[in-house]
Amino acid sequence: MTQNRLSVLLSLLLGVVVGCTSGIGGRLGDRLFPRPEITSYETPKKRIAEVEGLAARATGKDTPEQQELVAQLARRIQTEPDPLVRRSIVKAVGGFQTPLANQVLIAGSSDADAGVRSACCQGLAGRTSPEAVARLGELVRADENFDVRVAAVRALGESGGSDAPKALLAALEDRDPAMQLVAMESMRSATGRDLGQDVNAYVALARGETPQPPARESAVARTLKEWSPF
Repeated sequence: MTQNRLSVLLSLLLGVVVGCTSGIGGRLGDRLFPRPEITSYETPKKRIAEVEGLAARATGKDTPEQQELVAQLARRIQTEPDPLVRRSIVKAVGGFQTPLANQVLIAGSSDADAGVRSACCQGLAGRTSPEAVARLGELVRADENFDVRVAAVRALGESGGSDAPKALLAALEDRDPAMQLVAMESMRSATGRDLGQDVNAYVALARGETPQPPARESAVARTLKEWSPF
């Protein structure tokens, strides 16, 4: 009888210990290995998905609903620590045509991340407000990142307007031939004038001067160029 009682007690104790251990292990396991949907690794991905959901609702019109959506995006970018998510936010804002969207893009062009600044330039492309064109011109002149400057130059080409050529002047006068080429393309887009590959002619146009027509090659010069092996 005593042996039977001892066996029963041991069985009960073992059951309690095993149960407690499994409970503790389960709770500890939950803390050490959290479920994928609540880990920090997927948090930026989730935030980007939420931003893309807001971006999909852009209609290109200035309505109260669109203004509220932009306001939500503006609040997000003010507290967003991840530059990839901030890039997603400004790309989303670029699809909206509200006054606040312009302001967010202009403010975002001062972001510490070059990718965010480039995305803001892309968002400002085609916006003809004096503030947008002026900010793009500042980036062309002063941004330290080459890709950001190129993005600003291209955006000015899409913006057009009377202020765009003057804003492109710094890029036309840049010593880097690659920057000059991009600037000439933007000048053709902004002004509708094709002055060939004569950067000096585009500089004159940007300054408000009358570009000199390209010098014609003589027949002899053309023949020599055609026969030249170089």
